[in-house]
Amino acid sequence: MRPRRSSIVFLFLLLTALLSAPAPSKTGLALPGPSLLASTDRAPAGVALQLTTSNDFVAGNARTDDLYTADLGIDLRRGAWTLRLGERMFTDRERDLRFDETSALVTRDLRLGAAGDLWLQLGLGAVHVGEGVLGEDVQNALHRVIGADEVHLSYLDPNRWHARLTAGVARPLTWARALGSDALVASAHLDVAPDLRSTAKVDLRSHWQLTGDVALQAAVGARADRVDFAPLARRVEDAGPTAQLSVMWQRLSLTWSHNRYGTASNHLRLGYRFAIGTPAADDGAPGALR
Repeated sequence: MRPRRSSIVFLFLLLTALLSAPAPSKTGLALPGPSLLASTDRAPAGVALQLTTSNDFVAGNARTDDLYTADLGIDLRRGAWTLRLGERMFTDRERDLRFDETSALVTRDLRLGAAGDLWLQLGLGAVHVGEGVLGEDVQNALHRVIGADEVHLSYLDPNRWHARLTAGVARPLTWARALGSDALVASAHLDVAPDLRSTAKVDLRSHWQLTGDVALQAAVGARADRVDFAPLARRVEDAGPTAQLSVMWQRLSLTWSHNRYGTASNHLRLGYRFAIGTPAADDGAPGALR
């Protein structure tokens, strides 16, 4: 087995074993808001829409505004089903190339176990690699607004399509209340796009409800990547630590993340969540699986 593949399998199986341990008692567990863990017992009356955008321009990276520099995502949820649309932009100024990863993914959340506290999420979709919908035009429009230099690089040719399969498991750890956390969720996630890249991630995510409208969420973990796409191979690390810190106020969220894409870069993400039609209960998997 190649080292990269071994790391991916090891990380995924490690936390899967933890999640498969006997279920702890749910007595006294105060579940956080819908961003971390919610129930699928109720059919939602509407559709929840979440918009997120990410950029590394102000995140303090050694390679400023390069590699995975920005992304835009739209999550459309109804009950246990989610349609995830997104595009992330990759630039490599040293090699004068760029490409966008434009993706569509449909996921389904399932509750398992006698206590119903083990979550499984399965996803199926596709990724287009090449010139995307937004890409260079949006990046340079932002640069003109903030007074930064425009970036003109050659798009990768030809464009490519890849299938995408995802699987994740998550489980709340009720003993975390003794540590002062409202909830602690352990999760493992596998994301496979053949001939592009495969990623395994594990993390522990904690949630604190500071006031009625303000919450804090923190996560630490690790990831391993196997890259089969030459333009990415020298920029994505085989394995490394991950971290995330989010502040949520009503429908808004601001998130700092480290190594979200495997390039050891920092990113800032801004999210906004709202309901379409009749406000819906947020019934779905833990936020760790989204």
